[in-house]
Amino acid sequence: MDLYELNPKNLFPQVEDYDYQKAKAHAEKVDQFLGYNIEDVEKKIAARFLSSYRDVNHLSPTQLWINLEPAILQTPYIEIRNMLDSIPQHCAKNKVIDLGCAYARMAHVVHKHYPNSLFMGFETVLERAQEAQRVINSLQMKQTQILCQDLMAPDFQVPQADVFFIYDYGSHEAITKTLNELKSHATAKSMTVIARGRLSRHLILKDHAWLSGVNPPLHFQNYSLFFS
Repeated sequence: MDLYELNPKNLFPQVEDYDYQKAKAHAEKVDQFLGYNIEDVEKKIAARFLSSYRDVNHLSPTQLWINLEPAILQTPYIEIRNMLDSIPQHCAKNKVIDLGCAYARMAHVVHKHYPNSLFMGFETVLERAQEAQRVINSLQMKQTQILCQDLMAPDFQVPQADVFFIYDYGSHEAITKTLNELKSHATAKSMTVIARGRLSRHLILKDHAWLSGVNPPLHFQNYSLFFS
């Protein structure tokens, strides 16, 4: 069977040398199967922001990812499966946190293939967080939680976990704030940081040597794994 076709018995297949365009198309089919209404939600988000700001430049599309194609917002399920499976077996995966989770695709892969793990996703845009939680509730994923949270808020600090996923959300300042918070956690426990996108990887390699001290990073085409 073609692994890029929708297979309800194997929604998140292992495909090592995957075709990225096919993986994105596969992910859209899975989204529909799971019950997401992403296009409608994104239209509502765009309308809300356009009605709130006279100057479209105030929408900060690089921070909130407004008016982008839905497929750009998220990582394909096949890649997420590869990410999690690439973490060495000796690294803990008891709690996984996705920072800037959008519609929380990672939650479904964790729930299916790491059923003993807790998942927590943080998303800045309320409508995305609500849609993610709606689908998760409909599927009765009890060890999963989605929270609407501005990661740049001065009173917010990232909770402790074993695995953190960062995908170039927000800005240079937002990612730097998060990495500094993770550094404070690293004194208490080891962690794995999955960084996707150029900015996240660049900042870690440039300013956060503590994430390369125990084991060398693992680099892949679209993401890297770092270990404290």
